[in-house]
Amino acid sequence: AILGTLGLEPGGYLLHVGNYVPRKNIPLLLEARALAAGRGARMPLVLAGAGGWREPDARAPGVLALRAVPDATMVSLYRGAAALLLPSLYEGLGLPALEAMACGTGVVASDATALPETLAGCGLLLPPGDAGAWADAMAALEDGGLAGELAAKALERPRPTWDSVAERACGLYLEAGR
Repeated sequence: AILGTLGLEPGGYLLHVGNYVPRKNIPLLLEARALAAGRGARMPLVLAGAGGWREPDARAPGVLALRAVPDATMVSLYRGAAALLLPSLYEGLGLPALEAMACGTGVVASDATALPETLAGCGLLLPPGDAGAWADAMAALEDGGLAGELAAKALERPRPTWDSVAERACGLYLEAGR
């Protein structure tokens, strides 16, 4: 019902979550969306984020910019997306990737910084400066095969517990002290 109020259909859009800051690389995502549209891709790109200091011009056809999205709506957006797209130049962790995978949504992310480790082999990694590769991925996500494959990988990703993370951190500290 929430997606319907936004004019979206489950599995019928691509999602980006993040504030409008340069490191999120949203201009590349918009360029890739335009390239994909030129190749016949029709799936809209939803930008869910608020604030920042360099807001991109997201008035392009096929782009829906949502600001100040409530938590309940975010969960629906994650669950309904064909995939989450994170072309970030810099990420400390990539919380949107973890949130998407927890919702069973596949992730396409840049092969930079912490994102490869965050995805742990359970997503598609692309160069953050290659708009053509991102456009190719957007087009491939439309037929459903790649989206299904990435969703299956998202569900396979191991889910660490607080205890397992604490045990691993303690083990690293002990090893470093030797």
